[in-house]
Amino acid sequence: MYVPNYYLAQRLAEQRLRDCQRKAEMHCMLRQAGVDQRGWLALGACKLLSGLGWLLVALGRWLERVARSPVAPSAGLPRVSGASPVR
Repeated sequence: MYVPNYYLAQRLAEQRLRDCQRKAEMHCMLRQAGVDQRGWLALGACKLLSGLGWLLVALGRWLERVARSPVAPSAGLPRVSGASPVR
């Protein structure tokens, strides 16, 4: 944004700073009061993503356990020789 007047630019910056400070104070007071301003859709998305994250962590831990297990995952499968052609 081009502002030819330095005084006007300074006043705009000060106004934006006051607005941000007011919003931060309001957010702090609402948080201390235990009021959540997020809508139900944002809360639902947060819960969904939290559950998905928990599921991914559990799956990753299970995969690490399977990879470290002494029994190979393919131990029960029959071996196929790569040299024999199928007729």
